[in-house]
Amino acid sequence: MAPYEFLSPEWITAARALRQELTTRMPLPGGDYDITASRQGSQVGAVVVNVVITDAPFDDPRIEGHIDTASVSVIEEGHRCDADLSIELSYDLARDLFSRRDPQDFFRAVFTGQVKVSGDSSKLLQIPLPSTVEPDPPTAELARRIDEITA
Repeated sequence: MAPYEFLSPEWITAARALRQELTTRMPLPGGDYDITASRQGSQVGAVVVNVVITDAPFDDPRIEGHIDTASVSVIEEGHRCDADLSIELSYDLARDLFSRRDPQDFFRAVFTGQVKVSGDSSKLLQIPLPSTVEPDPPTAELARRIDEITA
């Protein structure tokens, strides 16, 4: 797959395709592994987060999407009316946080006001943030493959 600009419609489509591929049973050494069941089993409850990205380098500089943690956390287009909370951040910050995958960086950005939160902010603690610290094999595979499609 060719690399696409982070959060462009093409990137979102490609990331969705990768997520769908990996949420079906993914063969790993020692047997199959269902990434969706694993994530759902480890969660207290699903969280839906509406996301607003500002200052994007596209014709429309505002991106509205959502993340539903009942599935693998890849941003989908559009807002959901049943969202638990909303976050707003700049494109550059979103790109930086995505590439570093450090949950502490995300929470530091929240506490310093770089990420604006509205709604039930206590749900932030239930969001499985991408991390570089020993992710499970399917999550690591998804991250690696999304990195490959990200320009």
